[in-house]
Amino acid sequence: MTTDLIPASQMKSVVPGTTDQTWAAMRHKGTGPRYVKLGRKVYYRRADVQAWIEANVFTRPDRPVV
Repeated sequence: MTTDLIPASQMKSVVPGTTDQTWAAMRHKGTGPRYVKLGRKVYYRRADVQAWIEANVFTRPDRPVV
């Protein structure tokens, strides 16, 4: 089960062009993928990250892929 968890500190390598601050801001705003908090550590489940990416696929800014 823990192999499905990606530490927040590694998300910048999973999604190029992002930073630790990007992920912190998305958690704060609620715009990123679902995350898991265990103690003080934040993790992302691979399935949640993949679902979030798929939900953000567009052909044009005004036309999400259905």
